This record gives sequence, structure tokens and C-alpha cells, in this order.
Amino acid sequence: TGTDILLETAPIDPVDLFRGNYVALNYVISTVDLETTPHDKEFVEKETIYALLSQKDEFWTIDEVSHQKPQVQQNHVCMKGKVASAWKENQVRAEWGIESFFLPTDQAKEVEQERANAKAVVTVDSRCSSILKALEIGNMTVTSN
Repeated sequence: TGTDILLETAPIDPVDLFRGNYVALNYVISTVDLETTPHDKEFVEKETIYALLSQKDEFWTIDEVSHQKPQVQQNHVCMKGKVASAWKENQVRAEWGIESFFLPTDQAKEVEQERANAKAVVTVDSRCSSILKALEIGNMTVTSN
């Protein structure tokens, strides 16, 4: 059990989008600008990163990031990830463990045609773990294998 949140996907190289029966996904929250996002200290590659998120309009976005699990207040969730890269001292690329979405082969072409409009439905639990539950593409909801 957990809280369902909606995340905005971000463009990804279309050549790498489909690999076999899964979709590679990128998220707006995967790039963290430390110039504008409150954080406890600098991040380095492979460190654990926690993000505190809240809903703004349709999507959930990051309010702050830290090296330790934050106190989660009402109307917030926490996601735990790994720093994939840190560059320019103020940019962090994070992976949340929800970057692959497995699909039945027959749905792959349908999803591929509408991928630019994809929204991710993610369930986040009290331990800050997240599971990619479904993709919303236009009027279609696709659940993972």
C-alpha cells in the first residue's frame, strides 16, 4: 500500500526508448537543479538521494532533496533513489528505480506512437520506495506486466 502520484515524463532519445518488451522512461524529477532546490549538502555519484515531493497542479514535483529520509508531512511523499551523476556542482541526475516499464509486445507499438504524452502513475510507500504502476497515454491507461 502507498500513495499514488502522477509524474511528468521527460523526453528521451527515441532510439533507446524501446528495448525488447520494455519502455525506457525519463522523468522531469530525474534532473535536480541544486541552485533552486533546497538540499542538505552536495551529492556525488552513486549516493542515495531522497526527494520530498508535493502535488502542484497535475503532477508531483520535488520540494527538497537530502541524503537522509526526510520527515514526511501531510500532502507529501518521499522517493528514494541513487545519484546517477552530479555535474557542474549544481545539477544532479537521479534514478528512482522506475525507469523501465515492461509491456506485452502487442501494446508496444501503440504506446510508442503516443509516448510524448505519457504520464506515469507511481505508488510510493512510507519507506520512500516507489513502483511504476501504469502509464497514462492520452485516453489509454497501460499497466505493466
